Amino acid sequence: MNDPYELPSTKNGSTSDNRRTLIALIPFMIAVSGVIIAAILWFWSPLPKDPTAIAIGVVGAILVFDFPVCVLVFVQWLLTGEPPELSLSPLIPCRKEREFHRTLRERPKLNDDEFYNTFYSDSGIPKYLPIQLRASLENVFGLDFATLHPTDNLIYADAELDWADLVYRINRDFDVVVPGKMIAKLDGTFDSLLQCIVQIKNHHKPSPGTT
Repeated sequence: MNDPYELPSTKNGSTSDNRRTLIALIPFMIAVSGVIIAAILWFWSPLPKDPTAIAIGVVGAILVFDFPVCVLVFVQWLLTGEPPELSLSPLIPCRKEREFHRTLRERPKLNDDEFYNTFYSDSGIPKYLPIQLRASLENVFGLDFATLHPTDNLIYADAELDWADLVYRINRDFDVVVPGKMIAKLDGTFDSLLQCIVQIKNHHKPSPGTT
């Protein structure tokens, strides 16, 4: 079953699946290479005694950390039939993440009035909605979005964020229920989230003459 909180831009295609498989195989490649190097150093000793001991120690230390990863990958792959997704993103942000955060730092800051007047004054969207959404997103991501633009892709604000939590926060803060079919159409930008909220609120707005 597809996750209704998974954005289209984060879904894996065949290329991403191949990349995921390749990354999952890296621990095994390291293990095989390490064992081969250790065997060569141990049995044939191509280096002097002291450098050989140091090299074996380094290879051994790498294998000590690598073998448990291999076991975890193998078990999860065996149980699910799919390679687990391994990522260094919490330690090494991707290029687009770095660019996103650098852009936020370098842009001039906009207060609530400036943000609305710059991007949404002619949109017909009530002023409080984009302002409230920006404040809600700041709480979710733990970032200062005073320099955020509507077309910025929030996926690169925090690659580890659970978008189910974000949608839950939007539902709560705006008293709406974002359906899965609308979530599937989001592209991860501030504006797509705002337009989604506006559409839901307009849909539930009482018709003229009704009570």
